[in-house]
Amino acid sequence: MTHGRTPQLFRSAAQGGPLVTPGPAALPGMSAGTAAPWPLYVPRSMKQHGAHSGYDLLFRHMGLQTASSAWGTRLADAIPAGLAWRLWQLRPQATAAAGLRAELGAMPWLARGQGHTCHFIYGEDTYFLTPLWQRKGNRSIASFHYPPQRLALRVNPGSLRGLHAVIVLGDNQRPYFEQLLPADRIHYCPHAVDTEFFCPASEPQPETTAAPRLLCAGTVYRDYASLREVHRLVRRAGFAVETDVVGIHEEQAAQLGGESGIHVHNGVSDEALRALYRGATLGVLPLIDSTANNALLEMLACGLPVVSTAVGAVAQYCEGSAVQLVAPGDPRILADAVCRLLADPAARQEQGATNRRHACTTLALHVVADRMRAIYARCLGA
Repeated sequence: MTHGRTPQLFRSAAQGGPLVTPGPAALPGMSAGTAAPWPLYVPRSMKQHGAHSGYDLLFRHMGLQTASSAWGTRLADAIPAGLAWRLWQLRPQATAAAGLRAELGAMPWLARGQGHTCHFIYGEDTYFLTPLWQRKGNRSIASFHYPPQRLALRVNPGSLRGLHAVIVLGDNQRPYFEQLLPADRIHYCPHAVDTEFFCPASEPQPETTAAPRLLCAGTVYRDYASLREVHRLVRRAGFAVETDVVGIHEEQAAQLGGESGIHVHNGVSDEALRALYRGATLGVLPLIDSTANNALLEMLACGLPVVSTAVGAVAQYCEGSAVQLVAPGDPRILADAVCRLLADPAARQEQGATNRRHACTTLALHVVADRMRAIYARCLGA
């Protein structure tokens, strides 16, 4: 976020193209202009997610139409800079241009006609002003990703009351929403992972004499100061580990302090990320809080044994897996769990296989898509 000057909130196609990608004209069997039996979705991509990562992947997999219109986009582009700045300041979200642009792009679907439903797949960023123009007979659904403490800072309670349904990505979010909405409007549907792309290597990797590799990925709610201490403690215990860290901010890199044996990888492709998962001995995720966690799901899908901290909804996503969960806040406990697995190749192999099965049976795109369709059917009476 930029402070102290007016940001460039909107960009034109000539300045780099639209921020959203139009979907198909209609679902199979529908004529153009027919109200969809399932919602349209309000697209929002995160820059740190590749083509095989991120929440929007689920809705593209389902073949849903995007609620992004040229009419709404032109309106966004026409807003004077001064007014755009004030609208940005009103929003509790920190995403500014991208969130407001996506919301205005969905406006025509909800401000006219009847029988439309839009799913704001990142409700924290894209659902704020919509209740002002939503026409009776149209409905809104929103998914929320932040843990409860962050939700209180990033959403507008008055706007939430206009939602027909809320999708939570962790049951730790329920108490927050139950203060504002009837319980029957709140539905849990897990985050999905592309288990066809994120998968183990086709040939099992043989045990080698090379140094074991620990892997941590991602930026949000990561405790990189603890990871540095875990790395040190494991080395002191006699394991000559190398630790790979993927996709972090400069301030997080500073927490690692230039520690010997820690390697930072930024700007990697999906294929390079998958190669890092496959080449790792063990995934290590010291988390401060969480609902869904892309890195955790991708590690499970790649058949990687994982040690993480039991915070937020992590245990919910690990139920049925072999992830080793430890109490947060003490790197020594985390390091002890890492050392036990490093000393037991058979346990690592068994846990990795269990994690892969769990990802395929519970978190794969087609499995989660069926769960989402069931929620839509309950919400929409389909």
